[in-house]
Amino acid sequence: MKKIHAVTSSGEVIVGMHVFREVYKAVGLGWVWAFTQLPGFNSVCDRFYDYWAAWRMKITGRPELEHVFAERKQILKKFNQGSDKLCEDECKVKN
Repeated sequence: MKKIHAVTSSGEVIVGMHVFREVYKAVGLGWVWAFTQLPGFNSVCDRFYDYWAAWRMKITGRPELEHVFAERKQILKKFNQGSDKLCEDECKVKN
């Protein structure tokens, strides 16, 4: 998943900047993202978000979600197998 997704109360799936606009509006902070809907800004902001979403993990030095999920799956697999040493390495805080 390269972009944020959300499901509205009506069941509609929304993606990208539209999610942020709706979330901030729902908590009374719609003004924070209001400028992203101005003519000229909306398409620029949407394209910027698309670029940021595609590269944010590399830019921030974090692993892709697929990698995180694979690691967690291995931890759960050990847990389900009853490993005595489940938390020997996995539960340590990594810097």
